[in-house]
Amino acid sequence: MTDYLASCLQQYNCEPSGLNLTDRKVHGKPADDIQNISMMAQMGPIRFELIQPVSGESVQKEFLETRGEGVNHLEFVVDNLEEEVAKLAEKGVKVISSGIFSEGGNFAYLNTDKTGGIIFDFFELPQIRSRYRKRT
Repeated sequence: MTDYLASCLQQYNCEPSGLNLTDRKVHGKPADDIQNISMMAQMGPIRFELIQPVSGESVQKEFLETRGEGVNHLEFVVDNLEEEVAKLAEKGVKVISSGIFSEGGNFAYLNTDKTGGIIFDFFELPQIRSRYRKRT
């Protein structure tokens, strides 16, 4: 872990994400070997997720190799992931990574970086939604 990341973790009281993934896919292929270190930091209504790829071919690893450090994605909590992904699929946007949370819910990273410069992550967590909704 870099000194900068350690400083951020300490300053903003980060906590482990606590989410366990199953059925992870990257570019449509199974990717169960991915391991990331993920910490959350809450600053007012904004939640930051710090992700460090450890192993496997993740979207985060691809980002680091092609762009270096920086903002990898913007996350949006949605009520119906399948519906939101379908709306964007009609416009040519594709899922580049997805997974299911053992606690319930799922996520999809979308290839929106080709048009907007950043990946969108849609996140559906019906059982624990309140934990990830706006906090003040």
